[in-house]
Amino acid sequence: MMRPLRLGSLGEGGPPPGLWRYVWRVSGWRQLGLAALALVATGLNVAPIEIQRRMIDDAILGGDKALLLGLGLAYAAAVLALALVKYALKLGQGWLSESVVIRARRTLLSHERDRKNPGRNGGGATVSVLSTELDNMGGFVGAAPSQAFADLTMLLRVLGYMTWVKPEVAWISLILLVPNLVVAPLLQKRLNHLTSVQVETRRDFSDAVTERRGEGPTDRLVEILYSNRILFHIWKNLLKSAIALLGAAAPLGVLVVGGLLVIDDAASAGMIVAFLAGLQRISGPIRDLIGFYRQAAQAQVQYCMITKWM
Repeated sequence: MMRPLRLGSLGEGGPPPGLWRYVWRVSGWRQLGLAALALVATGLNVAPIEIQRRMIDDAILGGDKALLLGLGLAYAAAVLALALVKYALKLGQGWLSESVVIRARRTLLSHERDRKNPGRNGGGATVSVLSTELDNMGGFVGAAPSQAFADLTMLLRVLGYMTWVKPEVAWISLILLVPNLVVAPLLQKRLNHLTSVQVETRRDFSDAVTERRGEGPTDRLVEILYSNRILFHIWKNLLKSAIALLGAAAPLGVLVVGGLLVIDDAASAGMIVAFLAGLQRISGPIRDLIGFYRQAAQAQVQYCMITKWM
């Protein structure tokens, strides 16, 4: 059984005022260890792209069977090593997340038991904070920073590799990817507001149920929760659809520009395959980085509300 990790002390002053100060204070050195694993994972993730290009240009088109088999073994070894490192990274992130949650839950339970005015916060709000809200925040603290580092490193390494192979195609791909990073913050502000409303309403609803306030107040809160969630789904899916639409432009640019270069004998077919594979590998990290921005904003809202509740 994996025991909870030892985390940094919050000190006598309690939780710091900002989410990122809290993340660093309780898990700073642990985050650095996870970041090192993430760095290894991104290196192993880029290696198959170059191996794939050489398999096509040097081995297959060159008719070299021995080289093809050797590169195939190298590709398999890189993929296996990547799977092992990713498993270790995900396990470490989950372990840290649960360690943060159990420590925070114990701290808040102790704080609630010692509260001089136990009636200040409703029982429903207490249950909401100690269950769902802590799980969400702990999951962010444990996984999000190191995962964002892995995604950013992966993005930079693939773009660096593409620039090394064919700068003009790499820059066109980068230009076509930029709108993804512009759209996300514009839509995220609305999602942040909806998240705050949802947390407050869920606490009020929990209090209304535990205090048996009657059908009128609880029915009204149920309607508010439903309407707010519908709006959240509308804006969240609008953000996802916009990102997916904009993300399709980069592969199209590689095919058109790269295809023209191949026709003019200025590039190889293996380069196009490698670039498409590279874009496929960074499409996930781009989505994850945008998701990280969304999660960070929502976690900041929840962290502020939890510290306010205390």
